Amino acid sequence: MSKYETDAEALAKAKRGMRNLAPDAVDTIAHLARFSDDEKIRLAAAKTVVEYSLGKPTQQIDMDVTHQVDEMSDEEIMRKLRKKFDDQVEEVRAEH
Repeated sequence: MSKYETDAEALAKAKRGMRNLAPDAVDTIAHLARFSDDEKIRLAAAKTVVEYSLGKPTQQIDMDVTHQVDEMSDEEIMRKLRKKFDDQVEEVRAEH
């Protein structure tokens, strides 16, 4: 048996160790964002700072609730298909 009595204790110790490293990691990321000679590294570091301080940008999700086709009448199915087709045609027209 290891010196840790449980996996939970080992995990807690690992988390404490990582938290202790966090201030140095933040300093490193800030330094790279400001002073790296490599533009890609500066950008990646800057994105990390923004994402962790402000959060990642939200992304709108267009969600369609589907119905069981076997529970729908033929007319309902055709109406939904026509609407979907018309919406897509309008979307293409708006792009051009």
